[in-house]
Amino acid sequence: MKTILVSIVSIALFSGVSIAQAILAPFCPNAEPRLWGFINEKGVEVIPATYDEVLEFSIEGVTLVRKGKEWFVINQSNEELSVEAKGFSPVSIFGFGKRGYSSGLLVIGQGRSLGVIDAKGKTIHEFKYTSISDFENGVATAKIGKEFYILKSDGSSSAVPDVLDLDYYKEGLIPFQAKTKLFGYMNVYGKEVIAPTFKAVGYFSNGLAWAKNADGTVGYIDNTGKNVIEAKFLAAKEFDKTVGVARVKLGAEWMYVRKDGETFSVNGATGLGDFSDGLAYAKMGEKVGFVNAKGEWAIEAKFDKVRDFQNGFAAVRVGEAWGIINKKGEFLVDPKFYDIKNFTKVK
Repeated sequence: MKTILVSIVSIALFSGVSIAQAILAPFCPNAEPRLWGFINEKGVEVIPATYDEVLEFSIEGVTLVRKGKEWFVINQSNEELSVEAKGFSPVSIFGFGKRGYSSGLLVIGQGRSLGVIDAKGKTIHEFKYTSISDFENGVATAKIGKEFYILKSDGSSSAVPDVLDLDYYKEGLIPFQAKTKLFGYMNVYGKEVIAPTFKAVGYFSNGLAWAKNADGTVGYIDNTGKNVIEAKFLAAKEFDKTVGVARVKLGAEWMYVRKDGETFSVNGATGLGDFSDGLAYAKMGEKVGFVNAKGEWAIEAKFDKVRDFQNGFAAVRVGEAWGIINKKGEFLVDPKFYDIKNFTKVK
């Protein structure tokens, strides 16, 4: 691994494989030694499996990798980028997995404090926060002790007073909990947009967000706070941005709802996942396949485990080995790897 400071938008080659506009996924070829690298959608090794741990590439073409106890930022050519912060580590997600880049920015830890670096390794926000959300469109929320802040990609920050909690920024709005313990939404300037009248709320996605009323029923609101899908569900998830479908629980059954409020189930499904890239995983007994936005089985339930479709491809497991399929359910790479993670498109 070479150490350089480079522009990540340049076109580079590694082992004769073009990696401009590449689609890459972390992969682990063997159980022992359990080392990680990156492959493309054809199963071609782009970065050799020499790392103890890797995270998914960002669209800007950078990611975090670990050898031993030390973490590095690398580009698509497997070159280490210089990072101003020393002795850093990624942030865990509730103890499961680790967070990578979002919107070209990375939240990392140094000691007990969190800060933010960009895709060139430059420190954008100093290490003084106790929590920082992922960035979306250059905006994140953060906390120091009991004080909340809105952070921006230009390094600026602004305090948000008089709130009990501040959640992630999505589609222009930030869920917040008022001192009344009820939830509403504010904009990026900290101004209330939807009054805190809900028992709980979700993130906006595809123009709608779920909201729970005082009686425990859940429906969907638009970005003015208007109820647009009747509050009759026990639970609800975010709308998929590709096909405009969300997973909801009506009574004891999980099903799907469209943006017009129409609900539908999937014939024979014993378990449902959320939509990603136009398809959702679904279980039939002990096997897993994929369904489309019409509620039809798009890919037969014949796999033992699957990951979400991203950028047109999904990793699937048959027995103990992972392979790669396209949206027709065709194997592009037969199951032969110990593990494969999600596919991301990089510049």
